[in-house]
Amino acid sequence: MIDLYEWKGEINNDEEVLMMIKTRTSRLEELTEFVRKNHPYEVCEVISTPIAQGNKPYLDWISEIVPDKKL
Repeated sequence: MIDLYEWKGEINNDEEVLMMIKTRTSRLEELTEFVRKNHPYEVCEVISTPIAQGNKPYLDWISEIVPDKKL
């Protein structure tokens, strides 16, 4: 994917890969920290989208394989 964006006053045109990582909201901070440490950009894109509805077997599977963060 070619991404066109402004960074520090300059227009950049870079080839990028959009990655979707499935996790729980309770694990988002932990995931963001991991991406920050491993991403080559100074500012990495990490965003979340709430799931309002979905295929129940799929949602059950996600709940099963992604443990909730232990407090």
